[in-house]
Amino acid sequence: MNEVDLQEDVKFLKRDFLHDIDYTQSNCSYIQKRLNKWDIYTKIYIVEYSLFSIFFSMIPKYFTPSQDLLALLDFSSVSVSIVMLIFSLYVSLANYQKRAETAVDILNRLKKMKKEITAFSEEEFEEKHQYCLKKYNSIVRQMEIRSDLDFYRTCKDKHDPNYPHLFGFWQEAYYRGAIVWNFIFPIAIFIFPFIVSFYLWYIGGAA
Repeated sequence: MNEVDLQEDVKFLKRDFLHDIDYTQSNCSYIQKRLNKWDIYTKIYIVEYSLFSIFFSMIPKYFTPSQDLLALLDFSSVSVSIVMLIFSLYVSLANYQKRAETAVDILNRLKKMKKEITAFSEEEFEEKHQYCLKKYNSIVRQMEIRSDLDFYRTCKDKHDPNYPHLFGFWQEAYYRGAIVWNFIFPIAIFIFPFIVSFYLWYIGGAA
């Protein structure tokens, strides 16, 4: 192999390495956004459901609801308290905030590494390739496993030429549905206590 071919191989090797870092960085970014989002959502839910639990328990003290409405209020108060307890346990176990902070740290390290490798000449990269590979693998091992949806979004954002071959029609439909579900589900959890409150108000007015 002559020197020109060797330089071309090193050039392609460097390009592929930067490509891998770029995709890993994007996956990590989506992981961090997802964890931050659910950290905020779950904290809002805990406060919201706590307030509704207090609200439901206070109504019988200041108003005189019918027996049927009183039973519904008791049931709603207990149900909201159970949901609140589940949220509290889930947040404690999920540890979203700590995981998001770890993702940010990994993201910053990947950005720094990408900048360093981009600045390398072909000769420098060839010399330091094994060191860079070990460093990259060390960073990736500390990274949370990405979801398939994270990878799907990365491929779409990067306009990957292999995109049509990676995702068939049904996979595309599934991931698009998952994106819609991830948008609707948090809203549904948020508005649920309001729907219950409206229903109780409607029952109370009818009684």
